[in-house]
Amino acid sequence: MTEPASALTFVRRNPARVLPVACVLALATFLLAGLLPLVRSLKANIYRNVGVFDEGVFVTETNRLAFDRLREEDFLAVPGVVACHRLAYFPIDMELFIGTMEFAVTGLSPEGIRFAMERKGMTVGQGRLPRPGRSEVALSGDILVSRGLRIGDTLEGLSIVGRLDGPSRLGVFPLDAADAPEASFDYKRGFWIATAQGWEVRAAIEIERRFGGPLGDVTTPAGIRGEIETATKNLGVLTAVIVTGAVRVIALLVGLIQRIYFLQRTREFGILWACGMTRRRLLLRTLAERAILTIVSPEAGF
Repeated sequence: MTEPASALTFVRRNPARVLPVACVLALATFLLAGLLPLVRSLKANIYRNVGVFDEGVFVTETNRLAFDRLREEDFLAVPGVVACHRLAYFPIDMELFIGTMEFAVTGLSPEGIRFAMERKGMTVGQGRLPRPGRSEVALSGDILVSRGLRIGDTLEGLSIVGRLDGPSRLGVFPLDAADAPEASFDYKRGFWIATAQGWEVRAAIEIERRFGGPLGDVTTPAGIRGEIETATKNLGVLTAVIVTGAVRVIALLVGLIQRIYFLQRTREFGILWACGMTRRRLLLRTLAERAILTIVSPEAGF
């Protein structure tokens, strides 16, 4: 009884069947290797895009008249709160390789700007920080690049005076510049509240109880992270579905092309075989033809 051929023998005897499968598997590997880092990069960009809102507790206005009654001292009286800074912010669009994303440029007092720079690990790479009483702004380098801006240009009526470098994405301007005549943006106001280590949850609950509802919206980094995870949790599944569908379509096309190719050249291969050309030489000739076509076709416009 004849023993079944080994996998290596099958591959060597049936290159026309094995090559399309190998091409499809290689393509699927490249697709997965390219798309999965893209998903991780997307999530990393979203996390960077929250600016100063990824640490501390934030209370943003829901009713401006009622919100005007709040002061920093009101929040400093909450157990666990160690610092409080009034802020104003407005959104801008950033063009990234993953698409358009919204980023909040934040107005703070001089103490608040220094606090944000320290907490976010940012430094001034070029120029300087904005000064109180002036309509100025300093932005992270990638914000400048995405908007096609440089120092000396203006953003929504604010003159760009500095480029910020560091691990985060940050844009800051003096708080009093929000009401300057040259400012051309609509802003919302709020408070940035820093808590002692381990007090964030308890402080957020107490702040929500005292100041939430009709006065303001209370946001915590945990809440922001939860929203990001909810928005991106299906990206992995979507990536797998896209790759699976693409691989199936490509596999069908490769199979059809290879079948047509070998059927059309069966007589030619038979004559070459009869003339003494070995299976190995036939395979190498076919691979060389495919390689030449692959290289030349894009250059020729096909």
